[in-house]
Amino acid sequence: MSNDARVRRVESENELHDKIDDYQFRGFNVVERSDTQARLQNNSYGTVGMHILWFLLTFWFTVGLGNVGYAIYAYQANSKEVLLKVDSS
Repeated sequence: MSNDARVRRVESENELHDKIDDYQFRGFNVVERSDTQARLQNNSYGTVGMHILWFLLTFWFTVGLGNVGYAIYAYQANSKEVLLKVDSS
């Protein structure tokens, strides 16, 4: 788990399952899951509009490699991680 993961505490296992469903609806994927916690991650390769812009601005000079570079940058820069935990106290 990375240190910059956002931690969300829930009251019960049922609420944990509901939150997992909510995050999956928003595009997150379950990376790890147990009865008391789940780690979800959402990665993006960038928007279609930005890929078109990068294509138009850099294709002639980079033959598409500028677009690949943007996808790698967007994947790393826009990665989000959430850790859901059942609060046992």
